[in-house]
Amino acid sequence: MIRHLFFSIVLGVGMAVALPMEPMGFNQTAEAQSLSNACKRVYAQYNSRRGPKAFAVTSRGGCGSAWAQPSLARAQAVAMNGCRRNGTGCRVVESSF
Repeated sequence: MIRHLFFSIVLGVGMAVALPMEPMGFNQTAEAQSLSNACKRVYAQYNSRRGPKAFAVTSRGGCGSAWAQPSLARAQAVAMNGCRRNGTGCRVVESSF
């Protein structure tokens, strides 16, 4: 999941510039800190793998992951399927090529 965030800087009276802002990496979020120890290990393994890849988390610290898939859509589907086997409220929090 690729997100583009922007913030504005006000320059003088009535002038603002929108600058791109990098999203915070998942491993730096509070949600990442609530992962089970097993999922923290899976996430470390996921980070070392080639894409297309995806990482999904449950609402209670479970997870699912996929890598080396034929497409990003397939990686996300595989990660979500694995996640659903480990809990509810799954969502993809990271994916890349």
